[in-house]
Amino acid sequence: MKKIIWFASLLVGVMLVLAACTRPDTMPLDTTPPVVNIATPADGATVTIGTAVSVAGTATDAGGIASVAVLANGSEVNTVVPSTDDNWSLEWLPESVGDYELSAKATDKAGNSTTSDVITVTVTELPATSGSVSGTITRTSPVLETPSVTSAAAVEQVPVVPGELFVVFKPGIRDVTLGTTGSSSVGAFSFAADGSFTFGGNRFTQLTSYRRMGGLGLYRSSGLSEVGTRDLVDRLRASDVVAEAFPNWILSITAMPNDPIYPLQWHYQQLNLEAAWDVETGASNKVTVAVLDTGRFDHPDVQWAAGGANFANWDGTEPSAGEGPIDDPHTNPGGSTHGTHVAGTIGAVTDNEEGVAGVNWNVDVLPVKVLDENGSGSFAGILEGIWWAAGGDDESYAGYVNESPAQVINMSLGGAVFEACPSEIDGLFEALASEGTYTVVAAGNEGSPSDIFFPANCPNVITVGATGPTGERAYYSNYGPFIDVMAPGGDDEYPDPSGEEVLPYAAIVSTVSDGTTPSYGFMEGTSMAAPHVAGVVSLMLAQEPTLTFEQVRERLHDASAPLTLGECNVPALGFDGLNVCGAGLLDAEAALLGTVLTTSTAYAYALPYVGGAPPAVNYGDLPSLELMARYRVEATAVGDGDFSYALEDLAPGTYEVIGLELRDASAGISTIDRIGVVLDVEVVAGEVADELIVVTPMYLLPPVAAVPAP
Repeated sequence: MKKIIWFASLLVGVMLVLAACTRPDTMPLDTTPPVVNIATPADGATVTIGTAVSVAGTATDAGGIASVAVLANGSEVNTVVPSTDDNWSLEWLPESVGDYELSAKATDKAGNSTTSDVITVTVTELPATSGSVSGTITRTSPVLETPSVTSAAAVEQVPVVPGELFVVFKPGIRDVTLGTTGSSSVGAFSFAADGSFTFGGNRFTQLTSYRRMGGLGLYRSSGLSEVGTRDLVDRLRASDVVAEAFPNWILSITAMPNDPIYPLQWHYQQLNLEAAWDVETGASNKVTVAVLDTGRFDHPDVQWAAGGANFANWDGTEPSAGEGPIDDPHTNPGGSTHGTHVAGTIGAVTDNEEGVAGVNWNVDVLPVKVLDENGSGSFAGILEGIWWAAGGDDESYAGYVNESPAQVINMSLGGAVFEACPSEIDGLFEALASEGTYTVVAAGNEGSPSDIFFPANCPNVITVGATGPTGERAYYSNYGPFIDVMAPGGDDEYPDPSGEEVLPYAAIVSTVSDGTTPSYGFMEGTSMAAPHVAGVVSLMLAQEPTLTFEQVRERLHDASAPLTLGECNVPALGFDGLNVCGAGLLDAEAALLGTVLTTSTAYAYALPYVGGAPPAVNYGDLPSLELMARYRVEATAVGDGDFSYALEDLAPGTYEVIGLELRDASAGISTIDRIGVVLDVEVVAGEVADELIVVTPMYLLPPVAAVPAP
C-alpha cells in the first residue's frame, strides 16, 4: 500500500514538472488564403487559334506563395512560381476554338489556396490573315534590255583599228553633227560643216555616215594607238552629248545523197537531216544565203551565186590594198579557205555523185568578203557587207548593188569585245529581220560566256553553239544567255565517228581550196555549227517563204532537244545548275514540220520582301528557287499557250511574284526558258490579288540578274 502511495506521489511530481516546462501561449495555425488575380488578358478578350496567350497577374500571402496555376474551364493548363515581387506570368496555348473561362489558383506555403475571379477569353479560327495571288502567266513580245557583260579572264580582247571609232550623238545635235548648220560647239565638242568634230584635243574626220542607222558615223583620228582609241571611247561614252560609242573592232573567223564523202559527214545525221530532206531539199523555192566570210574559192561542188561583193577592211570607199575591188569576192590565192568551207556546209552541190553534201540542195550561196586572206577584218567592212547583202545601197558602192537580197546571212565570225552589243547594231539586225533578212552567227570558240562575244551577243540574231559527235557541248563552244540552239561543230577530243579512221578527229567535212586545187577538208568550231543552222533556216524559208523572224526562231527553239546539265557541262561561276546551252541540239526535220519536241510547264513563286526590298534573284539562284520561295505552285495550262496560277495562304505583306515557263523541266532551267516578275504585290488578308505575269526569254535579260531590279 505504501509503494502505491509513493508511486502516485512521484507521478504527480513529474506532471507538475512537465506543466512547469510547457509555454502557455502556443502559435496558431495559418489558415488565411492568399490573394490572387488575373491582370491580363482582359475579360472578354479574343485571340486566334495557334496564338500563345500571355496570362499574368499578382498573388500575395503573408507566408509566401508556393505556386500559381491557371485553369481553363476548370482544368489546370500550366503552373508557375511567382517572382519575389508577387508578380506571375505564364503562356497558355489554346487547343481549340471556343469560349474559355480562365481563373488563377494560388497556393501559399501553408497549403491554403484560393481562386481568382473568372474571366472569359474567346478563341477564334484564324481570321483572313492570309491572302492569295492569282492570275495568268503569258508570253509577249519582249522589250529588249541591254545585257550585262560577264568577264572571262582567259579570253583575249579583240584588237581595234587604231584611231577609228563609231559614234552616235544624242538627238538634238544631229543637225550640227551632219554639218547642216555650219560650225558649232556643244559642250567639249566642236563640229564642222563637213561632219568632222574635235574632242579632247583630237580631230575626228567622218569616214562614213550611216544615216539609215539613227545617225551612226564612223570617224578617224590620226596619231592614236589601240590603247588611246579605247580610252577615248570611254571618255566619249561619259559625255552627255554622246548616245553610243564603240571602236572599229577587228573580228575574225571563228538526206541520203550519193556524194562519196557523205558517209564522213556524221554531223548531218546528228542534225536529223536525212529525215528533213524527205520534207524539203530547197527545191520548193530557191533561197539566197549570204556568207559573210573570207570570200570564195571557185569550187565545182559549191552552189555559188553569181556576183558577190568585197568589203574586206573597207575604209569608206574601197577594200584594203591587195584584196581586190568591191565587185570581186574571191579569196586571194593561198588565203583562208574558211569561207568556202562554210559555203559547202550550207550549199554544196548535192546528190551529184561527187564530194560532199550540203544542207540545202537548191540554194544560191552569195559570197560577201568581209575578212581578208588571213581571216580577219574591221567591223566597218563587216557592217557594209551586212547592208549590201540585204540589198542596201550607198554612194560609196558606186552603183554596185545586190540585186538578189539575201533571205539569210551567215556570219561565222566575231570576237570577244567584252562589251554588250551596241544598240544601233542590234537595231540594224532587227530592221533587216523585219524586212525579211535573218542573221545566223557563230557563238565563238573561247569556251566562255557568249555575252562578251560580238555579234553573238546581239539579241536580234540567231546564235549557234557547237556540239561534238556525242551531242554534248564541244569543249571550245561558248555558252550563256544568248545561245539559241546547238548544232554540230566537231570536236578534236573524239575520233572519227564514221569508224573509217579517215578523219584525224570528229571534224566537219566540207569544201576547201587553196585557190588552185578544189578539194575537201575538215575543220571544227562554232563557225562550222552556224552554217548548219543557216542551211536549215534556208530550208524552212524554201518551204514557207512567209515565215517571220520570230516564227523561225520559235520553231528552232521548239525543234531542239535540250541538253542535260551534264551535256552542257558549264561549271562557270554564276551559272551553276543553269542550262546555258540554249534550246539544245537542233532537229532539222522537227524545224520543217513545226514539231514541238518538249511540253512546257509553268510555275509561280512568291518571295516576301526583306527590309522593304525584294530579294535579289540571280541566274545562279534559279535552280534553287524552290528553296528560296516558301510559296510555290505549278500553273495549269489553259490551252492557248497561257497558264493560270493561284498562290494561296500567303501571309499579309509585300511580295515579288515570279513566273517560270520551262520547255523541259527535267533538263533543268535553260536560258531559252522564260521568266517574268511582278514587283510590289500587296497581299491583304481575305483578298485575292490579280496579277498578270508576262514571261520573257531569259537570253533577252541581263545574265547576272535573272530578275530585273526595280
